[in-house]
Amino acid sequence: MKFLYLVNKDLCRSDYLGVKYKIFGQINAFNAINEVSMHLLAIEDNYLVLRDDKLSIIFSTELKNNYLIKSKQIKKELSKFLQLYQYEFIYYRYAVGDFLMSSILRYAQKKYVFKLIVEVATYPYVDEIDKSFLSLLDKVSVNLLSQSISFIVSYTIEEPIFGKRVVHINNALDKEFVEAIKSKIFQSYANAKQEIHFIGIGNLSKWHGYDRLIKSIAEYANGVQKPDYKIVFNIVGQGKEFDYLVSLSKEYKIENNCIFHGFLEREEIVNLINFNSIGVSALANHRRGLSGDKSLKNREYIAYGLPLIKAGLDYQLDEIYDGFINIDSNEEEFNLKEVLDSYQMLSGKDKLDFFIRNNKFAEKYLCWNSEVEKIIDVANEVKNDG
Repeated sequence: MKFLYLVNKDLCRSDYLGVKYKIFGQINAFNAINEVSMHLLAIEDNYLVLRDDKLSIIFSTELKNNYLIKSKQIKKELSKFLQLYQYEFIYYRYAVGDFLMSSILRYAQKKYVFKLIVEVATYPYVDEIDKSFLSLLDKVSVNLLSQSISFIVSYTIEEPIFGKRVVHINNALDKEFVEAIKSKIFQSYANAKQEIHFIGIGNLSKWHGYDRLIKSIAEYANGVQKPDYKIVFNIVGQGKEFDYLVSLSKEYKIENNCIFHGFLEREEIVNLINFNSIGVSALANHRRGLSGDKSLKNREYIAYGLPLIKAGLDYQLDEIYDGFINIDSNEEEFNLKEVLDSYQMLSGKDKLDFFIRNNKFAEKYLCWNSEVEKIIDVANEVKNDG
């Protein structure tokens, strides 16, 4: 089975690195299956780039800034690749309001024979888009695609999406990444008893709820009783909330407890996370109308060996993993002392043993291999049905 993974995002943008790693992990898992071959067609630094099943670049051309010329370029190259490689499926990672790629795919399906699989990462996403132009553009884009879609792939529990059958999968990790972490020596994993670190990673948005943790740290650090631990909150990433979180840490006079690292490469994050104790998941999913998710970040924290704090549900892991520290999903600060007590109970005295158990759990249950097999099973059904 021949697949082309299509994504209309610049994978070289610093705020898209996490998605890049995720896509590469998915493709590696697809290509690990016998008789499956998947290429990747994406934008990288304003170049249209085709990568083979080893993720090596086999074609690259610079894209023009003019919308119409750019559209013609992508149509031309996609047509060439469909003829040359005879892809049976295009796996398109949908971007909200992506009229460009929707119209190109509609054009391609009129000329070439292939099945279209569309991945919709978050749904519903109404609260995440502007209510005016982008919302209208999204409706037009979905309408262009909907007639051509064989099935949808999504991490949500919603069904149907765009009026189509949904294959529900879980966010997952690249097996090579999980295995590589084992080779890291976690010299600083067992932190000094008087200091506990939190780490939050993301393209900083309101629904991450990091403001709740900053306010809770202030309440803990500046309380009547002397705190048992010094708290450090490492914040990795930028985004719309960056300036607000910096100003909030100053307003609450805990700027010495909050370190803003900006964007970091995965290797830098690995080195940083060795010095941390608790991963920070989404603490305010309710701000985007969700009661839970299947966060990729949760799975990465577990692979790193960390327990993690979250608010709301994890639709997969709540049933099989016991390393969560759960708080209520609301606008209030929370009792940080209770969180720290839960952390000590979870990790115990042997922090290295806790890391090893978490890493093995990630390797067994949280890698892409089993998730992409769900997609392949349905793709075979669709292929056999003609």
